[in-house]
Amino acid sequence: DRAEWGGVVSAAWELPRGSVEAGARALSDRIDYAARSVDPDGSALDVDGRARSVGAFGKLARRWGAGGEARLDLLAETGTAGSRLLPRIRASWRVGEGGSLYAEYAHTAQVHQSLRNPESVVGRVFPTELYAGGEGSGIPVARSRTGAAGVVAIPWAGARLQVEGYARTFDDLALVAPAEDGPFAQGS
Repeated sequence: DRAEWGGVVSAAWELPRGSVEAGARALSDRIDYAARSVDPDGSALDVDGRARSVGAFGKLARRWGAGGEARLDLLAETGTAGSRLLPRIRASWRVGEGGSLYAEYAHTAQVHQSLRNPESVVGRVFPTELYAGGEGSGIPVARSRTGAAGVVAIPWAGARLQVEGYARTFDDLALVAPAEDGPFAQGS
């Protein structure tokens, strides 16, 4: 079973050269699965985890000059899976009539991760996810940091060319080294 609820309250307003938004959110996610094997060994898979969090967020967009724009999004949250500060920053510059440059950075987190075994033949036939994580599950919060930069060109109406480069790091992923060929990780 999985039960999820949440709520968001926010306010936004326009500024002469940009916009501002501020708000708060609350989330609750409960996961409780139990599966029994049909094999004679009767192996079992029990997954139980809860994640609750409250957070405040702010978004600021600012235009400058003839074609520049910057955006900062910031989320501060705390809950059963710990506390974190998650920024997202983007800057872009319009170059002439048909092009732009941009750079961006994001730090993200994911409380629940999938235990699906991508190496399982059964998993390829029945490609479903089995999410786990949160308080009491022993599965860490996955984190990612991504930086990207690119160029966009619009040589004529209806055409768009884009080149982008990026670097990304991942921490605390629930990577599984399954000891068996079942559709979900049950151990290592």
